[in-house]
Amino acid sequence: MQLIRIVGVVFFLAFLTPFIDKRLGKISGYLYAILPAFLFVLLLKQLPAIIDRHFIVQTIDWFPLLHVRLSFYLDGLSLLFSLLIAG
Repeated sequence: MQLIRIVGVVFFLAFLTPFIDKRLGKISGYLYAILPAFLFVLLLKQLPAIIDRHFIVQTIDWFPLLHVRLSFYLDGLSLLFSLLIAG
């Protein structure tokens, strides 16, 4: 469930951004710089699994009655680009 946590953290902090910005003002930029560093570390932890299995797939049944699933796929290329963007 690591990929789902990574995406969840990004969406949660994106939701909180206006409230944090209003509360902290100019200091909030330092707080926002922590997010890419945290994501870089979480994605770097996935590297051994990618090397061993070549990809990771995680699926959640989002609306089971309608057979709608939310799937996340991480392979070597998507990990490379994610690390480049976060780092």
